This record gives sequence, C-alpha cells and structure tokens, in this order.
Amino acid sequence: MCRFICSIVLVLLGFQVAKAQVSDIRKTDSILKSVDTLAPKARNKVYQNTIISLMHVDVKRALNYSHMGLERSSMEKDTAAMAAYANFLGVGYWMVSQIDSSVLFLRKSIVWADLAKDERRSLLSRFALANTFSKAGMPDSAISYFYSVLPYFEKVSDYKSIGATKVNIAILYKNMGHNEQAKQLFNEALPYAEKADDPTLYGNVYRGMGLFEADFEKRIIYYNRALENFCKAGNVFEESVTLATIGWDSYTVKGNTAKALDFLHRALKLSEGHEFNTLIADQSGQLADIYISTKEAAKAEEYTQKAEKYAEKDNQILMQRLEERLLSVYILKGDVNKALEVYKNRIARITKQNEERMLNTLSEKEVKYETEKKELRIALLEKQRKLIVLLSLLGGFVLVLVIVLIAVKQKVASQKRKLAEQKIIQLEQEKQLIATQALLEGETAERTRLSKDLHDGLGGLLSVTKHKISNLKGNLTIPDDQVEVFNSALEMIESSIKELRRVAHNLMPESLLRYGLNAALGDFCKSIENVQYQFYGMEKRIDEKTEVAAYRVVSELVNNALKHSSAKVINVQLVQDNERISLNVYDDGCGFDREVVAQKHNGGLKNIESRVISLNGRMDIISAPGKGTEVSVEFKI
Repeated sequence: MCRFICSIVLVLLGFQVAKAQVSDIRKTDSILKSVDTLAPKARNKVYQNTIISLMHVDVKRALNYSHMGLERSSMEKDTAAMAAYANFLGVGYWMVSQIDSSVLFLRKSIVWADLAKDERRSLLSRFALANTFSKAGMPDSAISYFYSVLPYFEKVSDYKSIGATKVNIAILYKNMGHNEQAKQLFNEALPYAEKADDPTLYGNVYRGMGLFEADFEKRIIYYNRALENFCKAGNVFEESVTLATIGWDSYTVKGNTAKALDFLHRALKLSEGHEFNTLIADQSGQLADIYISTKEAAKAEEYTQKAEKYAEKDNQILMQRLEERLLSVYILKGDVNKALEVYKNRIARITKQNEERMLNTLSEKEVKYETEKKELRIALLEKQRKLIVLLSLLGGFVLVLVIVLIAVKQKVASQKRKLAEQKIIQLEQEKQLIATQALLEGETAERTRLSKDLHDGLGGLLSVTKHKISNLKGNLTIPDDQVEVFNSALEMIESSIKELRRVAHNLMPESLLRYGLNAALGDFCKSIENVQYQFYGMEKRIDEKTEVAAYRVVSELVNNALKHSSAKVINVQLVQDNERISLNVYDDGCGFDREVVAQKHNGGLKNIESRVISLNGRMDIISAPGKGTEVSVEFKI
C-alpha cells in the first residue's frame, strides 16, 4: 500500500476553474480561429477557458495553445496574460512529468504576475510550484509553499482552493508517515468541497478518506464516490489514479488478483492514452508485482520493462525497486545470467554512489581544514582591527547619536504632516465620489421620469390626436386643393410621434429596464451602421445602477467614436461571468495621444471615468495616433 501512496499525484489547482467546457475537441481549432479578430482581452478569455477545459482531456493540445497564447501576449507586452499562460504551461508540464520545464514556467509566471500586480495569479502559481516540489520528492518545501498560500485563499473565501490545499498537505503527510495529521486534514477538506461543490475536489477528499477506512467495503464506497466525481469532472488523470488505487487495494487487502488486474489494466489504458508517464511507470510496476506473485514470468518481465522505460531515472528509491523486480523476474524465469547481470549493475551503482559520497566527504574535510587555518589568521588580524575600530567608534558614537535624534525628530514631524495631507485628500475624494454618485442617481431618475412622461403622456396625446383627425377625414368633405395639406399634417403628426419615441428611448431604453444590459446593447448597436456587437459568458440580470452605468458608458464611447475617430468599424463586446462584467469598445479610427487629451481636460472621457469610478469600476484606454482606440471597462457584480 505504501508503494502506491507514494504514487498519488497531488490535486492540480494552479489555474482557475473554466467557466465553460469545450464539448467537441475537434472543433477547438476553428473556435479559436474565430476569436482571433477580437480585442486582446476578450480573445485571451476565450483562449484561457479553452486551455483549462482541455488540460485534463488533451494535455498536449493544452500546452500547444498555451505556447501560442504566451507568444502573442509577449508581443503585446501584456504581463497579466503572460503570467496566466506561463502558469498553464507550468501545470501542463507538471502533468507530463517534465519537472524542469514546470519549475521554469511557474517561476516566470510568478515574476510576471507580480509585475502586473495580479496577486491571485501569483499565489496560484506558487500553489502549482508546491505541487511540483512535491513531485520532485521535496515534501518539506512543498508543505511550506502550501501553507504560505493558504491565508490568501481563506481571506478571499476561495473554498475550492482551501480544500485542495488541505488535501495536498494531507497526501504529503501520509507519504511521510504522519497518518493522524493526514486523516485530520482530509476531514477538514470535506466541508470546503461541499461549499465549492467541485467534483474534482470531492473526488480527492473521498479517495483520501478511503485510505484510512479499515472496513474494506466502506473503503470501496469512498473510492467509488471519488471515481464518480472524477468522471463527472472529466478529470481523466485522477480517474486513472483512483482505478489503480481500487485495484491495488483489492490485491493487497483482499487478495483478489482478478479484480486487481482488471482495475489496473483499465487505469493503465487511460494513462497510456493521455501519456501520463508517471502513472504509466507506477501502474506498470504494480502489474509486474502481481504477475510475479502469480508466477507469470513473461508478463512480469513485460510490465517491469515498461515501468523502467517511463520511470524517473534520478529517483534512486524507484530505481532500486525496479532492480528488485528484475531480479525476481529472472529468478522466476530461471535465467541466472541475467539475474547476475542485474545484481552486478546494482552493486556497481551502489558502489559509485558510495564513492561519490566519500569524495564529497573528503573534499568537505579538506575545505574545512583550509578554512580553519584561514579563520585563525583572520582572527588574529581581527583582534588588532577591532581595537582600532573600537577607539574610533567611541569617538564618533556621541556625534552619530545626536545626528540620529535630530533626523528621527524631523522624520516623525514629516510623517505626521504627510498623514494629515493624505487624510485631507482622502476626505476630498470621498466627498467627490458621493457627489458624483448622487448626481448620477439623480440623472438616471430624471431620465426615467422624462422618458415615461414623454412616452405615456405626450406620446399618447399625439396618438389620440392623430386618430381623431384621421376619423374627421372620413366625416368631412375636404376641398381638393386642401387634401395634400391635410395629408401632410397627418404625416407631420406621425413623424412627431416617432421622434418623441426615439427621444424617450434615448433617455432611458425600455429594453434595458425590461430585459437587461445584453438586450439593450444589442438593440443600440443594431440601430447604428458599422457597429458590431458580441456577447460572451452567462447572461443574467445585475444591479440596476450598474446596468444603467454600463449602458451609458458604451453609448457615450460609441458616440465619441462616431464623432471624432472617422472609424470604419466599431466593435462592442460584453463579457459576463459570476463575479464581473467586462465592456470593450474598439474602433479602427484615427486614435489620439492620451497625454495631449489629458492636458486639454476632455470632458467626455472625464464624465465616463467619473461614472465608472462611482461604481468602483476600472477603465483602461489604449490609443495612439493612427492606430485606433480600445477602451476596456470592468465592473464587479
């Protein structure tokens, strides 16, 4: 059992959960090509969600898309996107056991995330790096990294990451023989799996709880729950691990060889189909052990050689176990020469290790001796130097003390003054924010009232007037020379009604109030030539203030582009998920110099920025003369 426990791979959470799954992998290329024309932020969201969906299904394709994303975001100098793609590469290489590459990209991800001030991405990459240290056989470093990221996940109530971290630490403790600590952590992780309602986390918790269940039938129930959740999540990697766990326990606990072989072969088939090299090596070794016990020499040799092919050659414990299997196989076959050859190779390997260890020890002793001689000479010189330095220090100490006291007093006074100035600035900003919010709320209420009054009041009155005049036409005899004038008057009334409805709609669109932001933006963009609109994500109603503000921001940005940019195409995008909405307005017009516009105190952009800030939103503007303009706005919901 202990051999298999060492093979359990830690839960992978070095990336965020995908908001959407790719149902048909063969169509993925065409899907990604179709979004290449989108603005960078929208395109990256689609790319990243696709990579996450593929990670446990087709890791090679996920790595390929991650390299493509990293190359493009590097050209665009988007450090936040670079950090995300490097994180995906680190996780993907971890899954295919390329540890050096995994560490390289995860360290890059941390650096880029820190530059982009993306705290969450930095911590998730540290989390993934902890997984990598664990796989490299460095449990102390791995546990230290896991505990370092746990406070952040607790602060932001990220239940999935909290549970996964506890599961990972529990597995490390189990492998180190600290069973009580491991059992406690698995039990602590279960409530977080329930809160997160995440099938992968449920699967890892149930599998871990099964390891400590003495009743074998109950243990299998836990394993089957784990298997059900991994299948639900589409997590082939963990599904293979769980199948192997059931098979190995059936062999070691119940002695059921047939059931063990069935489950281990199923697990190995999944691992080979997705090139999970670590699992291939471990599961082949387990099959070899069973075939040795059943004295099936040919199959035992076949699976021992496969385990050796995929094993990590720098893992001395694993290599020793492989040598023991080979010895058992050749003894079973009666092949004395090959058994002797394996034994001699093992002796040579151990002898080489001992020689290297001895040379290292002798070298250390020699260095220590030379160091002690140098330290003795240095100590004599140091005593003389200290006497001179002491006399100098005594003379300058009083002077330094006076200078320090003066500097401290000035620093304290300066800090008090800065704190007072910062407090005044903060109060002024809060006052301005409250005033802006009140102004926008008043503007929205007044627009709504005017829209309703115009539409229901004056609009209704004009409609009734038109109806009555139309009825009069049938009851009156109008001179021939006045018929055209009469009809012209009716047409003017009809035009007035349409114009009134347009003004009322612009004041407060009825579709915004009744159907929400996506419908209102779609209607708005359809009404204007050369304006394209795309929506991504999940559509749901949000706070009315945010909907109105988002609609006004888009309408003002589109109107600005129409007036000033001479754009041929204006692209409006809305991306919505459970936590935020992102708006992106891009035009291929003349663009502008941001510094020049800032010096002119452009009222339109200032009004838009004030509206965004009043709802704790964020606005980014990318523009340059002759290169078009892209404005991105994000609101938390």
